[in-house]
Amino acid sequence: MKKVIVILFMISSWLLAVTALVFASEKIFFADYTPDAGFSSLQDFFSRELHLSVIPLLEPSLSYEEIITPQYWEKLSSFAHLLFVAYEKDTLVFVELIDLHLRQEILSLVRRKENQEKTIEETKRKLRRTFAMTPEIKIVFPREENGQSALIALDPQGRRETVLALTDFSSMEDLSMSPDAQFLAFTVNHGYKKAVYLFHLKNRTFQVLSPWEWNDWAPSFSEKDRKIVFASERNSKRGIFTMNLDGSAQNLFLEKENPVDSPSFSGNGQRFIYCELIDGKWHLKIKDLFTQQEETLDFDGNVFQPVFTADGRKIIFVGEMNGNYDLYTYSILEGNLVRLTVDNFPKAHPTPSSDGRWIAFREQKEGNNWDIFVLDLYKRNLVYRLTTSIAREGDPVFTPYPIN
Repeated sequence: MKKVIVILFMISSWLLAVTALVFASEKIFFADYTPDAGFSSLQDFFSRELHLSVIPLLEPSLSYEEIITPQYWEKLSSFAHLLFVAYEKDTLVFVELIDLHLRQEILSLVRRKENQEKTIEETKRKLRRTFAMTPEIKIVFPREENGQSALIALDPQGRRETVLALTDFSSMEDLSMSPDAQFLAFTVNHGYKKAVYLFHLKNRTFQVLSPWEWNDWAPSFSEKDRKIVFASERNSKRGIFTMNLDGSAQNLFLEKENPVDSPSFSGNGQRFIYCELIDGKWHLKIKDLFTQQEETLDFDGNVFQPVFTADGRKIIFVGEMNGNYDLYTYSILEGNLVRLTVDNFPKAHPTPSSDGRWIAFREQKEGNNWDIFVLDLYKRNLVYRLTTSIAREGDPVFTPYPIN
């Protein structure tokens, strides 16, 4: 009776982006347990063609049975993103690629060992297909669980999820992405103070921008002059400040007596918006930087976390009235105010996609658990839920253009 050759090429739709890995220089553990190390040539393939940094196992004496377990994957995940394993069992050769952060297989092949050369070539083809992602707009957000945070990238349909970085930050808020998709600015709430940090997307490193003696939060990028604008309390001064991308040249932009939040420039630099707490109510302030005229949006409730659309013609914000939270859009030139959602659940941090189709936001529907949702403006404001994890999803932001 012929042996049945089982081919397992398990790429679940939401895991496919795990290894495109948005940026190069990811690390991969390589373990070849075949008797003649027949798959060793793939190390050069990973390095030269897929631009991965190949590193040996921490404990090379372990058997393949010991390393193909989720428990061992968790141990390795602190040092690399991926694990490649090849081994023989009976008359078959097994090839597996594992995402260590998600504890999931990305690729799994089973072939007869006498066809090893063909298996190697087939493995290369499937790896190329796995890594050759079609560029697309992504949503980036923090996921908080057990006192730690991970930065996640997810497509607007919620099909493909990538772990960009793991951190020890217990809280990451107010995410903002630079127009060139090179940096993420965000707030870390240390409890006793807030500080602005920068995440370098290319080399996956974090940088603190706030001096420790001050309280800074709500950063966003100014596309016109490549600066970061943020809210701050410094000695006797309360207001809005700007700084360079490296944290230098921190200067007062707008001084206020009242608390302020969520400063943001339009893409062309013509307008500037922020929220100001006046007599117990948060108001939206809109300032024309050409004429220096400032107006206050006529809204009955509180306005939170306003943001410009990519063309600068509209402002999207969370509006709260009588304990009900929904998304609104305000057309600056026409003066039209439109309510986009009607479910009244707590919402936070709306962010529009650059193509004008999507608005991503987070919403609290069950207890204290926040998840990521998107609103599709092309489909009559239909809302999709993208995450359902027990972890707490933080403030989302769209990439400004499609990326791998």
